[in-house]
Amino acid sequence: MKYYLLMIHAANGILHDTIANTEIVYSYQGTAEPKKGDCIAGYVRQPDGQVRMLFEVTRDSDKNKLYLKKFMDIFPGVETDGFEELADVTDLAEAALEDVMEIEAGLYDEIKERLVKGIAGENEDEEEGLRKQFEKYIYDSGKNPRLQVSELKRWSCKLVGSGILDKDIFHITDVAEYRTAAEKIKKSDDYINYKKDWKSKHPKSGLSIDQGMTNYEKFLLVLKENKINYFHTGYESVFPRNRIFFGAPGSGKSFLMDADRKLLTGENNSTDYERVTFHPDYSYANFVGTYKPVPCKDEKGNDSITYEYVPGPLIRVLIKALKSAKRKEKKPFLLLVEEINRANTAAVFGDIFQLLDRNKDYISEYPIHASEDIKNYFAKPEILGGKPEDYEQLRIPDNMFIWATMNSADQGVFSMDTAFKRRWDFKYIGIDDNDSELAGKKVVLGQSSFQHRVEWNELRKQMNHFMADQGINEDKQLGPYFINKTIAVPESGAEIDREKFCEAFKNKVIMYLFEDAVRQKRAVLFEGITGDKTRYSGICREFDEKGVFIFHQSITDKLHIEKVNSADGSGT
Repeated sequence: MKYYLLMIHAANGILHDTIANTEIVYSYQGTAEPKKGDCIAGYVRQPDGQVRMLFEVTRDSDKNKLYLKKFMDIFPGVETDGFEELADVTDLAEAALEDVMEIEAGLYDEIKERLVKGIAGENEDEEEGLRKQFEKYIYDSGKNPRLQVSELKRWSCKLVGSGILDKDIFHITDVAEYRTAAEKIKKSDDYINYKKDWKSKHPKSGLSIDQGMTNYEKFLLVLKENKINYFHTGYESVFPRNRIFFGAPGSGKSFLMDADRKLLTGENNSTDYERVTFHPDYSYANFVGTYKPVPCKDEKGNDSITYEYVPGPLIRVLIKALKSAKRKEKKPFLLLVEEINRANTAAVFGDIFQLLDRNKDYISEYPIHASEDIKNYFAKPEILGGKPEDYEQLRIPDNMFIWATMNSADQGVFSMDTAFKRRWDFKYIGIDDNDSELAGKKVVLGQSSFQHRVEWNELRKQMNHFMADQGINEDKQLGPYFINKTIAVPESGAEIDREKFCEAFKNKVIMYLFEDAVRQKRAVLFEGITGDKTRYSGICREFDEKGVFIFHQSITDKLHIEKVNSADGSGT
């Protein structure tokens, strides 16, 4: 038994199905003489776009005719172009279209396996992706890329097989290396003879291989201008890429941002996002990256210290997004920034600020030049690979999202300029937008004759109304979760834990009102205090005793206050 490799195009008019599509007669110009029982690996491209596999010779061959039996008919209707790419992957381009060539049994098995796996898309790699980019480059120039690509692949395989080339053309991205390979093709005896024969038959027609070699060099030169060439994944999302959640303290900004995060990356996904909190000392080095001392072993195996570039959260998420895009995945990656305006954003973002301006494809409109540290780090084999010069320019890809929270009511925060703000989509969280879970949740406050039960959400709203009447802006009022949800929304029932609530109310609500929101109007808000209204400790002591009755009468008059029997805690 012998093994052969075959490529045939039904469009050439040399293929005919007979006997209910079980046997195929193929006329060929080769010199091989397959016999009955021999195996042939190959593919047929039919005019209707269907693709069929051929593997076995069923009859003794007449002169220049083969009677072939299909023992496998895989996925009829597979796109022709996709299958031709598969053929290239399996080195079928080594054979001329009208030739049958003998191959080793091991190669036959390998081709057969790769063809079958390839139909399921298991053979795709980076080089195949590069070939697709080249096809798009030719197509965008207004020409048909098929012959140029197939001829480049055919000659590449042919000369790699004969030892003239070290690697496939579509494994080469360096321009100088490619020029050397192209010269080897042009100086090879096979190419010289092929070109001479072609010119004698077609004196006015150019060679597709020549056009392909010229255009591939142009393609690499274009690629060199922006070595990271896998920004556009085509990932579609209803969520903005750059987004800031802002609103009053306790309005649920972080909660809502995290809820959207689960929708974007998946509820149980903990690897495709990072969360960072800004603070006044947070810097560009923390956010983007810098050289830091790291432990290592010296030449003698002793503990030592060296300096390495350590990426910050922005670069870590960017690398994940770029790796995913490089693998042609449509998968989102997310960086969450809590309290974005508590740091000097202009200093923290630095030149990254320029990348926030996205085009219609959600990719950075204007690239920035990467530092030498970043270029060297990106080029590490375990990071993105390649050469440092591959990463001269940086962009944020369309599969990377940056979301943040902002509370403009905080004192001592840094302001953001208009240029920075316009690069974000702002989502305002209203003071009462997310309070539905608080409905009916009550707590017992006060002692002895003052003991009473009130609904926390109602108390919060009445305090907000009072502050509004005093001219205090909404961004300084109380959101529904100013007191943590774990306290304000009990797991069972409607009764809030009294002890936990009172501690949180004193340490959070009263402290915030006293030190910040109503600093200039303490005497008015804390009208019910009989002692010194300028002492925080005194206000807390009277709250323990009187509960809501420490506040201005306009607040308590509008509350539904339920008196409580101190003996059994029941309402009256």
